[in-house]
Amino acid sequence: MHPTSKSSFLHRPRRIDAFSPAVSRVHDDHHLNEALERLRQRILELERMEMESRAKEERLLGVVQELDVHREELYTQNENLLHAQAELEESQRSYIDLFEYAPVGYLFLDREGVIQQLNLQGAQMLGYSRAHVLGKPLWLYLPRTYRDTLAQHLRMVFRRNRATVEVGIRRGDGSTFYGALESMLVPETAGFSRYCRTALLDVTERWTAENALRESEERFRNLIEGSIQGIYIHQDWRPLFVNQAYADILGYNSPEEILAMKCFEHHIAPHERPRLRDYLTRRLVGESVPVHYEYDALRKDGALVTLDKVVRLIQWKGEVAVQDTVIDITARRRAEEQARKREAELAHVARLSTMGEMATTLAHELNQPLTAIVSYTEGALRRFGHIRASNPELIEVLDQIGQLTKRAAQIVKGMRNFVRKKDAQFEPVDFNQAVSEAARLISAEVRKKEIRMEIYLAPDLPLVNGSLVQLEQVVLNLIRNAIEAIEEAQSGPRNLTLRTFTNRRAELELTVRDSGVGLDPAVAPRVLEAFVTTKHDGLGLGLSISRTILESHGGRLWATPNERRGTTFHLTLPTPPNTDVC
Repeated sequence: MHPTSKSSFLHRPRRIDAFSPAVSRVHDDHHLNEALERLRQRILELERMEMESRAKEERLLGVVQELDVHREELYTQNENLLHAQAELEESQRSYIDLFEYAPVGYLFLDREGVIQQLNLQGAQMLGYSRAHVLGKPLWLYLPRTYRDTLAQHLRMVFRRNRATVEVGIRRGDGSTFYGALESMLVPETAGFSRYCRTALLDVTERWTAENALRESEERFRNLIEGSIQGIYIHQDWRPLFVNQAYADILGYNSPEEILAMKCFEHHIAPHERPRLRDYLTRRLVGESVPVHYEYDALRKDGALVTLDKVVRLIQWKGEVAVQDTVIDITARRRAEEQARKREAELAHVARLSTMGEMATTLAHELNQPLTAIVSYTEGALRRFGHIRASNPELIEVLDQIGQLTKRAAQIVKGMRNFVRKKDAQFEPVDFNQAVSEAARLISAEVRKKEIRMEIYLAPDLPLVNGSLVQLEQVVLNLIRNAIEAIEEAQSGPRNLTLRTFTNRRAELELTVRDSGVGLDPAVAPRVLEAFVTTKHDGLGLGLSISRTILESHGGRLWATPNERRGTTFHLTLPTPPNTDVC
């Protein structure tokens, strides 16, 4: 009910019946009160309904306001979406332009290598139209030698998501170029990729340059490795590069042995190190030092070699390094040294030739007085033979004079025959007798020098065929060499031992063992050569002549060092079969 209606209703004038009885009035009041109560309830209900209506209106107004807000938001979002769509379309057009007109070829390949899509550059690089290429496998455009490489590349891509390979590609006009394929998977839903995107780059120029560089490096390496010159590149003696020739010169099996060393200065002979260190230090600071010189180096086994070296500074990986180029001139130096020695020997031989001529004349001149001495001695023995019993010492001295004079005559005769190159007269000789006679002749000198000489002569030695005088001279020469070695020692035992025996080869052998200084290891291998001597005033002919005499007898001569000190010379002579024994 409208409020105005309610107010008019409440203030409406009541109609009272003046003629109603009292009961009727009471009854009417009761009904009136009920009507009023119902009216009041109705009014309250109407008020409640009015309040609910107002609440609904307010809620409706709120909903309308919210709808207006949502409408504004949707409008804004729609504007943003339209703007984003425009940007996406523009980006897509730009991407398509970039894809189509990129300077790099792009191909989409499936697992079998079939071309699903490619850009214009890719088609141009292959030399075909896009329509011709689509749907065909890429391996059709590869030489056969590269097809397996492409298959392995695709397997690698689909297994590891990304891979790169370089292959040869044949264009439509038949020409070939080298291309780099850089492939990566195209991600798809459900974690499964059916395609890979491959960038195709023309690397022909780089490949050609690299191939030319590799060929140049190979030629250079072959030249270096095949060179007879040793090449050694180092920084402060730390090896950076060594070729095989350098390793061979210094006795190493491979360059790797040298490269594994932190410093290789020890290959320089100790007496050369200060000079070469000085050269290196001064060279690195720009001072002028020799670039071509010779020096002594040590091989792996310690042997000394002479090297001819050329040095220059180079750049090695951006840093200064030293390159040594060497040649082993040891053999040349040895040959030059031998040539100098031969010149000296020839001069010596010339002098000896003159001496030989003089010796021939001298032998001829000495032979006559020696013969006279023998004659006079024999005459004296015959004249004073009756006093042999009363004066035996005089007779013994005369007898010794005769024997020694005869021996001197035999030596002079042998000298004449030797100088004239006349063959010696060989006959059966008791070698023990030759040793005893040589020892007797030098016994006075042995006693004077206080040397203890022991002689052990094997009994029943077979006779040898030779010259007694020459063999005595050989033994005498060996004994004299032993005495000089003992004298040079100056201290320690002074022992000299001579021993004869038959060796395992059925040869007659004599050993002359001394306790002297021993042979210099540098001279020992050549001690029997002519003009090789360790004596300050020696000619170097004694042992050489002795070896020549023994070789003419079919024998040998050599020397061995003793365990503690000294040297033992060995002399052997062949024994004829079925010879008599002495």
